[in-house]
Amino acid sequence: MTGVKHLVQVVGLAVLVSGCTPNNGSAGNGSPITIAEASVIDSDGFSSTGTSVLDIRPDDWPDQGFSLHWTVTGGRTPVHRADWFISADDTLQADLAGADVDVRILGRNCGIDFSDVCLGNSGDAACSYRTDRTVYCGDLGALADRRPTAVGPYFANTRGLPGRYYLLLRIQDPSNGETVVRSFPVNFE
Repeated sequence: MTGVKHLVQVVGLAVLVSGCTPNNGSAGNGSPITIAEASVIDSDGFSSTGTSVLDIRPDDWPDQGFSLHWTVTGGRTPVHRADWFISADDTLQADLAGADVDVRILGRNCGIDFSDVCLGNSGDAACSYRTDRTVYCGDLGALADRRPTAVGPYFANTRGLPGRYYLLLRIQDPSNGETVVRSFPVNFE
């Protein structure tokens, strides 16, 4: 009987200990980081969550472009790293050293950066694709914050223009390096 009593005590202690986790001050619930919602909206106002193809046309008007939206859950949200890439396929590519091969057009440390792009667990960015084959992405309404990314050489070295490409959203939990990616098919003209 003492063996059973001892077993019950050990199991009870294990249940109590398993319910205790250190409180690291994170707003996340300890579950894996996920992309709850994400979309791309083109200059005509059409939105895609990754199932339909959008057309991205060059336009030199700074507010006539496309926009990027995302919301994450789990992990240490609202703290997360958000990167958007242009890719020739729906998979994020890296070289042998682990460096990104696809072209990053936006990168933010959300919940950390002092930026209107992503103050919490969601983000919004405005982008313009220019006739000189550069993409500017940054805060909605803050043109000075948008940094140019030359995408012409990438297009020339892949399938050319016009062509089917993908916008890839990569979300990373900085506490453990966990990464999730979502793809959005687009036609660049």
